[in-house]
This record gives sequence, structure tokens and C-alpha cells, in this order.
Amino acid sequence: MVLGCRQSISAFERSSARYTIVTLPGSKRVDFIYHFKVSYGTKFDIKVSTNFPGSKTTDNVTYKVSNFLQPYKVRITSNPDGAFMIYWSEPFVPYYIDRVYYEVYIYGGTNISSHYEKYYVTRPVLIYKGNESEYTFSVGLVSYDQQYRSLLTDPIVANLNGDVHEISIS
Repeated sequence: MVLGCRQSISAFERSSARYTIVTLPGSKRVDFIYHFKVSYGTKFDIKVSTNFPGSKTTDNVTYKVSNFLQPYKVRITSNPDGAFMIYWSEPFVPYYIDRVYYEVYIYGGTNISSHYEKYYVTRPVLIYKGNESEYTFSVGLVSYDQQYRSLLTDPIVANLNGDVHEISIS
């Protein structure tokens, strides 16, 4: 029995400048799957080659691992006594991350480069009562060991009249 070519996968992780080469056993198969352990948000340059005489390495393929998932469907309601209720849907969190918490950023008015208050909650829903009539809110997800941190949601402006709109910062 003659086995086929051996496949080599080269992966260069840009952030740490770590280079990994994996050589798979010879086979007649043409479809291979190999799992790498990666971190959220990292970028890789990947090449594949064989040991077949005269073969060439593939061009680099750049792959970006998605970021740690952020909260989504953020909603804000207000009531006449000046309280705002901020609630959101929870993203998928892999089993190995264990515990997480949310950071809720609250800015007075619409200026997100101004001073902010930060609140820590373990579940969606935060009720906030301040002295102003308009606030901007943003939410992020963080693991307890702080190894994983999501991007913040797009800021949402809400006022006591019930007007709510999102500010796109992307």
C-alpha cells in the first residue's frame, strides 16, 4: 500500500510572533481538518504544503479569530421619575471561561469622551437614576480573571422623554 503525500500546515500568529508547523500523516485523503488552540482576536497567516516533489507552498491566507462576543440587543427604557432601565441579551460564553460579569458605562449627555460612571453587574438589567435628563450607555462583557474582554456595544443615547438612538462609532 502506498500512502499519499504528507501535508504540512504553517501558522504564524502575528501578535506573539509565534510560528507553529504541524505535519499530518500521509494519506490518500484530500480533505483534512486540524484544530489549533487560539485566543480571541488574534490574527494568523496560514500556509499549506506537501512533501510531493515539485509542489509549491500555497499563498498566505490571513485568518482573524473573532473577538470575545459582546452583549447584543441592548435596550433602554425610561420612566417619568428619572430612572433608566438598561437591558441586553447575553452572548454565548464557552464553558472553559467559567464566570463573567458586565461593565455598564454611563456618560452624562451625548459626549462619550467625557467622564463616565462604570457599574459591574453579573446579569443583564441595570436600573440607573441620575440627575440629568439625557445619558449615553454602553455595555461590555469581561471574564472574572480578566483574560477575556469584549468590545463595548455601540453607545446608545436615551433621555427622559423616551427618545432612544444609537451612535455608530465604527
